[in-house]
Amino acid sequence: MKKFFTVWPSLAILFLLFSCNKDNGRETGPLKFELSSTEMSVSNEGGQYQMLYTLENPVDTASVRASCGESWVYGFMDAGNAVTFLVAANESDSVRTADVVVTYMDVTCEFTVTQEASPVPPAPSFEITIKDVTYNSCSYEVIPSDKEMTYIPDRCSRLTYWDLFTPEETPDRFIQEQLDYLQGWSDYVGINVSDYISQLIEQGDLTDGLFDNLEADKEYVLFVYGINTDMEVLSGLFWEYFKTEDVTPSDNELNVTVTNITTNSAEFHVTTTNDDPYVIGADLAANWAGKTNDEILEVLTGDSYDVSRNVQSGDYDAGFWNLTSGTDYICFVFGFDAGKATTELQVIPFTTESVQGSELQFIDIEYGDAFDVDDVIAMYGDEYPVVEEWFTAWYGTGRIYLPMRAVVSEDATEYLWSFDWQDLSDPNQHSDGELITMLTEWGMAVSYEEYDAFFPDYNSIGTVFGVCIDEDGTYGPVYRETIYITENDITPASEFPIEEFVASHSSR
Repeated sequence: MKKFFTVWPSLAILFLLFSCNKDNGRETGPLKFELSSTEMSVSNEGGQYQMLYTLENPVDTASVRASCGESWVYGFMDAGNAVTFLVAANESDSVRTADVVVTYMDVTCEFTVTQEASPVPPAPSFEITIKDVTYNSCSYEVIPSDKEMTYIPDRCSRLTYWDLFTPEETPDRFIQEQLDYLQGWSDYVGINVSDYISQLIEQGDLTDGLFDNLEADKEYVLFVYGINTDMEVLSGLFWEYFKTEDVTPSDNELNVTVTNITTNSAEFHVTTTNDDPYVIGADLAANWAGKTNDEILEVLTGDSYDVSRNVQSGDYDAGFWNLTSGTDYICFVFGFDAGKATTELQVIPFTTESVQGSELQFIDIEYGDAFDVDDVIAMYGDEYPVVEEWFTAWYGTGRIYLPMRAVVSEDATEYLWSFDWQDLSDPNQHSDGELITMLTEWGMAVSYEEYDAFFPDYNSIGTVFGVCIDEDGTYGPVYRETIYITENDITPASEFPIEEFVASHSSR
């Protein structure tokens, strides 16, 4: 008996034909063809399966045929008492079904194949254990479920940053912030972000993790997420909270003296009774006027003031440099560890020597006409390339060209003057010594007989300031004058003294 198979879906059912078949003219009894089941369940891996059937009183010229409309059920063959077939593996996470139609002569039976879904692998996870927390460190371990996955463990302050992106509400946003940080920091230090990430990632169990240099008595979050060097996020966000212990007060006795005070420097000497860390620094006394020692200490140890670069230990001799002459300062010293003060604050006031003493006056500033730089370049730049070249070199584009000339005492050996794009007119805010320091550091020893030019901004207060120096190198009173120029104060570019300008600046 020949058997052939094709593919079409159906549902198993029992059919009995009670007509009598004849074999070579001989009656053989009624035809009976039925399947053993109407349902079959198969695994997600697939493989070879069979559906048993019963066939009574077959006809030599007839054959059992099977078909299915789904391509993942295929390869039907007749094994004599069963239909065998192949099922492809199900790689999806969904259950799928297919109907198989089996026929013998004019009898049709059907059964349904139901294949299990592929098991969904569990999402990568991390087991985080906080092991030991001190006032300035935290040891921990991270055990990833996927030992091959790379990941970054990090920590941040819970109060100053984490609360902006709570783990319960915005874990994806927090991870994105971390990606932005990684990219931004790598750009800042000038290395490829993949190279930067490669310095941070871990792989496998991390049993000796340590965060140090933490601040005392502060809440932190230890967070972990999977990532590779291509900045692909490989997992969700996992975290644990911890809080550092409070720092122990120090019994270190700090003794400070300030000596050898000059016009722009001072030396200081610190003696200690132990090696506990402390901070020493100096600042303008005016910045702390009216504040008690406790208030000053609160600011110095707060988030807005970074004293970590001023931490020392043991006896220490050094100096403060680039100070302003004739100016009141304070030297401050206090015990400091893990972001917390460990002793009371000591404040030692001192005043730099004044470089002033001469009576030579910086008398006045004479102004020429004000011109719009862009208008001047547009009108004369093509004919006189020195115009655009000179203005561009002095960053004058988009600003005002304002010629000025200093009028000073005839007895002055030298004078310094300059322009700054801020209001420096109040001596209580900007002392004479501060402005003299600015002039000497900038090296603005301008002494042309003719006009020189500066470049103020439109509708913005700036300050012209200067000082005379006598034959003994002593400075006189500081001259200050604010300027404020609007569009109404501008002279048309057609009146610009082009011939004088070209002659003067081509020769410089």
